[in-house]
Amino acid sequence: MAGATWAADKPRWLRIETTVLRIIAVVALAAQVVALVTVIHQIVGGAARPSGPTLLTSGLNVWTSTVLAFAVLF
Repeated sequence: MAGATWAADKPRWLRIETTVLRIIAVVALAAQVVALVTVIHQIVGGAARPSGPTLLTSGLNVWTSTVLAFAVLF
């Protein structure tokens, strides 16, 4: 962001900033898909059954991170 603010070539830095933020958002969303699959696997039938608060916390973390990633993306 500092590069886009102080640079003489603003369009170039804005493209770089947009690209970097999109890459970060895509990586975050991919991590959320993995986390969601893990939570579903635990619910359906893992070896050790997690407790209700553990699943609720995991679901809340996945939801919050997904909302933040989409906020960065859009």
